[in-house]
Amino acid sequence: MEIFTIVIIIIGLILMALELIIPGGLCFCFGLSSIIVACLYQTGYETSYFNLAFIWCVSSFIMSVISFVFMNKFLSGESVSECVDEDDNIIGSEAIADSEITSESGRVHFRGTSWQAISLEKKYQKGDKVTIIAKEDLTFIVEESESNKYENLTKGD
Repeated sequence: MEIFTIVIIIIGLILMALELIIPGGLCFCFGLSSIIVACLYQTGYETSYFNLAFIWCVSSFIMSVISFVFMNKFLSGESVSECVDEDDNIIGSEAIADSEITSESGRVHFRGTSWQAISLEKKYQKGDKVTIIAKEDLTFIVEESESNKYENLTKGD
């Protein structure tokens, strides 16, 4: 066995062993390609160093792509897609009026913080429960809360 073949096989084995330290599949693919090149050289199938380097590059690339596809298809992690739009989580929530709310200004207490609010329908007094129906910039647009509507109906009896 020629010294070139031995050196290439040793380099290939070192690269394959590096996979234990640097996981991801690339080192293993580079090492396996080195061993393939060493076998081609030893059998006399290819003796040109330029062609051997080209074969090493192409085989490394092909094996890397195949291993990437394999890992993504069979070894991929679990992903969860959830709504991360805060506005969608706020719409429909109840808040308490911190001050009088009109069509021009007002404030509500929501999740421990005071927010600017306006009402499109009517005025709300401090302490009234309101429902957030939209958010425009940093201002909540509110309407009468369902619980307030129910209390007003029962008071009317």
